[in-house]
Amino acid sequence: MPTYPLKSVDHALQVLAVLQTGAAVTVGDVAQLLGIGRSSAHRVLSALVHRDYAEQGVTREYRAGHRLPANPAGRGPLGRLWRSAAPAVKELAEQLNETVFLQVLRGRDVHFVATVEARQAVRVGDRTGLVLPAHMVSGGRAMLATMSDEDVIALYSGSRLGADPRSLRHTLDDVRRKGFGTNVTETRSGFVALGVAVGGTEDHAHSAVSLGVPEFRYVPGRLPEYLTALRRAASEIGAVIAKPPRTARISGDDGRSPSRPTQGRRGE
Repeated sequence: MPTYPLKSVDHALQVLAVLQTGAAVTVGDVAQLLGIGRSSAHRVLSALVHRDYAEQGVTREYRAGHRLPANPAGRGPLGRLWRSAAPAVKELAEQLNETVFLQVLRGRDVHFVATVEARQAVRVGDRTGLVLPAHMVSGGRAMLATMSDEDVIALYSGSRLGADPRSLRHTLDDVRRKGFGTNVTETRSGFVALGVAVGGTEDHAHSAVSLGVPEFRYVPGRLPEYLTALRRAASEIGAVIAKPPRTARISGDDGRSPSRPTQGRRGE
């Protein structure tokens, strides 16, 4: 069995596992984690950036790209987001006895960070880890509506996702006017969703909480009740995540955080 290609794949997978926690890493961090030179670590990160599994910020640190599904169990910003949001999300699901989702916006996609399912036999199921186009889902529309028209146009410039600019602008204007996003059987038959934006921090630019209800059980007359509960939950989550986060650290396979290297190996 060849070892070189497998080692390259293994290196990429280890870095993906770290990025999925929401941690930010440097070339030096990756070199230390993998036990390779800085030039080799840079090549691994560059390949992930090229495929949109990683992105580099202005601080030269690398974070998860929009194609990498979120992992709420991680120790980084997404892990903190879920731990901060969990009480409000669980309370919302308990109060309405319907399924509740926590979502984040990455690029043009919405990542489902966590799900708390309803207790009822017929319910909307767990969607944790799912990635869907933001303009098609309630939480995504709510998050996009917090952006300026110019930023939305720039985000969708050159997109092949079928998001017609005029239609999208009309949809987002409606969301801004109402204060919430909707998805009525657009991504799943028999499924109605309502989404409210939470707000942003430096770690995760936008997040949202949404409610999923089977279409046959959705009663328009309960909309004020749904929205009051959603907005209260979003407000509670926003207040918690607005607190300054601790610096994320990365860990090796044994769970220990490697020390930052003083310099990389030469000649690699």
